[in-house]
Amino acid sequence: MKLSFMDKQIELRSRTITIVEENVEKLGNDFVKSLLLGVAQDSHKHAALLRSLRRAVEGPHAIHQHVGAGQDGSRDSEAY
Repeated sequence: MKLSFMDKQIELRSRTITIVEENVEKLGNDFVKSLLLGVAQDSHKHAALLRSLRRAVEGPHAIHQHVGAGQDGSRDSEAY
């Protein structure tokens, strides 16, 4: 399984969440609001599962390389 595919899927889930959160209050139909909020909640779960899967595919060596690093691979100064 290619990591780039998982990364793209995580990004798509994040974009879905952002779009729903930014627009759901503009809708007048409560059923549609609830439905879209459910989709966003599922997207949160899917993104979390994909991140876990990605870490598992990378293996334990890669996990140690990412300790203290941000999502972009940069060091998080607050981690020290």
